[in-house]
Amino acid sequence: MKKQLLHAFLSQHFFYPLLWMSVFALVLYGGEWVTDGWHGPRLHLNLFLAWIPYVLALIAVLVAKKTQKKWLLSGIVLLWLLFFPNAPYIITDFAYLEWLEYDLWQRILIFTAFAFSGVMLALVSLLFIQRIVRKNFGSSMSWIVVISAFILAGIGVYYGRFMRLNSWDIITDPMKVIGSVAHAVHDPRFILLSIVFATFLFLIYYLVYTLYYARVEDNDV
Repeated sequence: MKKQLLHAFLSQHFFYPLLWMSVFALVLYGGEWVTDGWHGPRLHLNLFLAWIPYVLALIAVLVAKKTQKKWLLSGIVLLWLLFFPNAPYIITDFAYLEWLEYDLWQRILIFTAFAFSGVMLALVSLLFIQRIVRKNFGSSMSWIVVISAFILAGIGVYYGRFMRLNSWDIITDPMKVIGSVAHAVHDPRFILLSIVFATFLFLIYYLVYTLYYARVEDNDV
């Protein structure tokens, strides 16, 4: 019975499509590593980091069903926000393509599989987090969380790609993060890249959001 409930829960929250997409990406990656070696980014580690916000979103869903403690939900949402930029960050790994010219089409497929997995993990997790926030804190707050997530993702791409910082540096080395802010505000790429990337993610999310709630309404008919 518990297995059936778990299966139903995971099915309702897109776990299996996300899992198989990730497995497909890892198979391509592993095959390339075994046959020709791999000299690019650590895509498997980036994919692992991309799964963290999704898992946190599932935890938030379970917690929201069992308790009305808003402070607990707020803590999970804040933790989710901290790790959220890791998921769409995989898109930036395309920057390594210029150093991987051999069998380029294979590498494009590998990077695309990982990028798609990361973006979907990010947006699906956001979908569930927004729904939880809307039910517990109101619609306005839910959209504030959405906008905040995309702003952080845009900023995170800059800090990760150009400043080589990670999410956990906020905890392990906060002075390094603070010191990098002064550098960022003088770099014209900072604002431009953050806005473009955040807008790009928002437009994809808008599509996912529309399709998801169209599906929900169809099920209610």
